Amino acid sequence: MDHLPGVEEFLDAPPSEVPARVAEKTSGVLGCSAAVLFVDGLDYVRFYLTGAFPDTVDQLPRELRETDDLVRVVRDQSSLSGPRGGWSGLSPLERDHLAAVPLVLRDTVIGVLMAGRSEPFEEGEISALESLGVRAGAAVSVAEKYTDAIDVARRRKNPSIAAELQSSHLPPRALYTPRVEVVGGIEPAYDVGGDWFDYAVNDGELFVAICDGVGRGLEAARVSYVTLGAVRNARKRGEDLSRIMEAAHRALVGSTTPEQFATLVMARIQLDTYEMELVSAAHPPPVLVPPGKSRAPEVLRLPGNSYPPIGAFEEERDYATGRYSLEPGSRLVFFSDGATEARNAAREQLGFDGLLHAIREFRNLRKMEFLRAMMQYVDYYAEEIEDDVTLVSVDLPGHV
Repeated sequence: MDHLPGVEEFLDAPPSEVPARVAEKTSGVLGCSAAVLFVDGLDYVRFYLTGAFPDTVDQLPRELRETDDLVRVVRDQSSLSGPRGGWSGLSPLERDHLAAVPLVLRDTVIGVLMAGRSEPFEEGEISALESLGVRAGAAVSVAEKYTDAIDVARRRKNPSIAAELQSSHLPPRALYTPRVEVVGGIEPAYDVGGDWFDYAVNDGELFVAICDGVGRGLEAARVSYVTLGAVRNARKRGEDLSRIMEAAHRALVGSTTPEQFATLVMARIQLDTYEMELVSAAHPPPVLVPPGKSRAPEVLRLPGNSYPPIGAFEEERDYATGRYSLEPGSRLVFFSDGATEARNAAREQLGFDGLLHAIREFRNLRKMEFLRAMMQYVDYYAEEIEDDVTLVSVDLPGHV
């Protein structure tokens, strides 16, 4: 087998041509046909194939079934190989034997690197293809900063302007480390209101936040991103949670009207001691899922004062925080009221009880699989998503 190309060799091409260069280099190394296939980068509920390099797929975007092999590669982050006749669902390469591995960008699978030829692939060749998938993901992450082509290839339709702003400001939707795992997402991704989520790991501490700005579209986006800017600015200055909340409140009061306000919840978790500090301004409380299967999830309601939304009143406030001792193996689920207020055809809300049922139902799932299952549960319950549904799951080591 020839030398495996590195990230820098993929980046020899112009940024918009990097996916095609990945396919070309893969083809040369393995002596096969190859293609880079992108899946929808914004949808958490359904799987759509949205782009192919080279162009080997007709009628894109195309929704994939949950049973399709390409979905298994993306959802399970697994590699597959075998005869084309046994391939379930779409098989873009017209070859007798196929192999597919995840195209990994940071901690998220963004697509599939596929190879096909007349002879079966050997185990060593599959390992080489997996390495190429990781290197290709790194190259794509660099190239996408300099071209629109990759972002466009990962969309199934044009988002609203507010959604465009949102997608450019959110952190990566997944972080996997030995000490903490974080996944987050917002639906409907192509037409959002004013939600955002944020997280950061600094000096053995995880910061996580969810905000819900009032309204929809650009009005809500303005509220939300004033808040996001204030939160990040105060956090990077080293302020505590109370001061960060005060900074966000002052920013909204100084730049919006009283009718433009937001709810906000923030937490800091010490990853060595599992101690958590929490503060909220009128936002739904997070849910704690303790380790093990027998203990029920519980809503972490803050003791003491209940604070109004930030920006709704001009007066300054001292925001008290709550402190909690967590355990290794715990999970925290943060969410916006779009999840609990989703309504079915009878106009009945999902409510806290419905959300807790889903959290219990899917407690054994991890990482993006848990987030996707939760999003699908809310989506299938609701006749129509009327408000942003934002979910962030935080897993601490030892979760079962």
